[in-house]
Amino acid sequence: MTINAQTIAYRHGDTELTGQFAWDAERGDQRPGILVVHGGAGLDSHAQGRANRLAELGFVVFACAMYGRGVAGNRERIMASIAELRDDTAKLCQRARAGIDVLVSHLPGVPRRSGPTRPHDAGQCIRPRNEPSRR
Repeated sequence: MTINAQTIAYRHGDTELTGQFAWDAERGDQRPGILVVHGGAGLDSHAQGRANRLAELGFVVFACAMYGRGVAGNRERIMASIAELRDDTAKLCQRARAGIDVLVSHLPGVPRRSGPTRPHDAGQCIRPRNEPSRR
């Protein structure tokens, strides 16, 4: 098994973002994709390691960035970014959607459907289970 990792630059509006793809280069079959959204510190070695571990399980993984360039490692900017996204959940969801769009568009073998299958850490972007569907 050979896990490849590739840094991908992308944008959400005016915000420059950088994420990391991870996948098993020895597999050529179609596999499910997973979006990894980092914790409060930003896209760090923990989130990248999680992406690599999921790739070892056979998934195509994109660890996205939610804050933009120059934020990680700067506590004041991290806290400001967290507050901004917490206060504007539409922007938070759009930023996550930008990561999903990159995941779906960059590698062959990624299924061309997307959407959450179950709530996890992206609770503010996913309709709660007890909320009725609006379809």
